[in-house]
Amino acid sequence: MKRTLVAAIVSAVVWSTGAVLGQAQATPVLRSQEAMVALDRYLETWNSRDPSVWASSLHFPHVRPGPGAFEMSQTPEQYAAGIDFGQTLKTGWHHSEWVSRDVLQAGADKVHAAGAWQR
Repeated sequence: MKRTLVAAIVSAVVWSTGAVLGQAQATPVLRSQEAMVALDRYLETWNSRDPSVWASSLHFPHVRPGPGAFEMSQTPEQYAAGIDFGQTLKTGWHHSEWVSRDVLQAGADKVHAAGAWQR
């Protein structure tokens, strides 16, 4: 049985990197494309079940909201050390996949996207 999870709004912050972009100022369309690549990489690395690989898809310092207090990790290594895929695997999870993902708003340095995924 597949479960569909919806992320209300996911902010994908994309920093300007001239080497990747080949230009100084990116257009909102280019930023939207970069955000989709970043979202796909996030889910790909999640499906790897490797905390270090998953952490490589995030920006640091990284703030993770959750039940209770927010958690802040300064480095990918610190973040990965706190991840245990055991609980997720016990639910019968094998992988996650996008049901939908859409850019809601894009600017020169930030993209807001909404998405839904299923397990």
